[in-house]
Amino acid sequence: MKKRLVGMVTLIIILSSVFIGIVETKTVKARDPFFTLYFLAIQGGANADYGNFLAQQLEQIGIKVEVEIRDWFEVIYQWLELLMRIDIVYITFFTNSWDLDATGLYNENGSSNLGYDTSMDWDDDLGTGKNEWYIRQGNLIMPPDSAERIQHYWEWENYLMDEILPGLPGFSPKKYAAAWTNLKGYSMCEGLVQSWGKMYWNGTHPGQVSTDEFVIAGQPWSDLNPITRDDWNSEFGSSTILDPLIWYDSDKSAWPHLAENYTYLNDTTIQISLREGIKWAPDPEGLFPNEYLDSKDLYFSLYAWKHLSNERYRYNWIKDMKIIDDKTIRIYVDAKPATPEKEPYARSLLSLNTNILPSTT
Repeated sequence: MKKRLVGMVTLIIILSSVFIGIVETKTVKARDPFFTLYFLAIQGGANADYGNFLAQQLEQIGIKVEVEIRDWFEVIYQWLELLMRIDIVYITFFTNSWDLDATGLYNENGSSNLGYDTSMDWDDDLGTGKNEWYIRQGNLIMPPDSAERIQHYWEWENYLMDEILPGLPGFSPKKYAAAWTNLKGYSMCEGLVQSWGKMYWNGTHPGQVSTDEFVIAGQPWSDLNPITRDDWNSEFGSSTILDPLIWYDSDKSAWPHLAENYTYLNDTTIQISLREGIKWAPDPEGLFPNEYLDSKDLYFSLYAWKHLSNERYRYNWIKDMKIIDDKTIRIYVDAKPATPEKEPYARSLLSLNTNILPSTT
């Protein structure tokens, strides 16, 4: 029985060898590409990987892709030169703006405009490109968080992608957050500061010393004065000890915080009423032990942001302010102070998402 099995195995091997020996091999010449596309990727992250992935896919249909990797600042300084010979650009944009305004990115003279000009969709009745009209008009609809303005930007987005298509959306990387299971109330979407009053420890985790504090690792702050700070870590430090006038939730909804309410009396006038009973923490010297939030604090804060801070550009739209009573202030808006007529400013509400200071400082 064993001898027969060996004979069968030997026979199969011999026959297989004979079969392999008679197969003819042919040399296939690679097809020349129909044309070549030049792909520009900004250095860092997975940008170049997307270029290589695209090159593999297009190679199958006879299109060659050459991937070129450049530093972001190099791209900025050589943008016009690169634009003449680059076919595809993969760029990642980050923004922390909660407003819908897309000025700067998709308008003709925007600092980050990637190729749109009004000749692409010129409309004689509008006197400009339709995309340009959408962006300009969006900045004139008040209040900034109105349903009308939100609907306007939905219509603009559909038009942009259907008719202009300046770029295709890529892949958004996932973000991960790890937290101890005994930490309750923290929301990654809302962020640490907005989760602050909701967080608590339900027991302890290994190595935890106290349930009365949160230990945060990060770069050290350099200046806790919110008016003169100039780095993110100092800004974060200030935000943990000061409250804003208005909150923006993770879904970009605006809500009064220190403000009781805000009202756009017209396109260029905002009236803000403050909440009652908001008491300031005592100062270190104990000179102002019983101070409560009032309209003088709001006036002082906005004046300091507009005239003294490192972010003065964010408050150029404030033409004037008037204290109505102890809890009410009126802000007069002008987006273009150099022109005789007052202009509305769509990002006025966003600028009011700022820390408020006591006027006694």
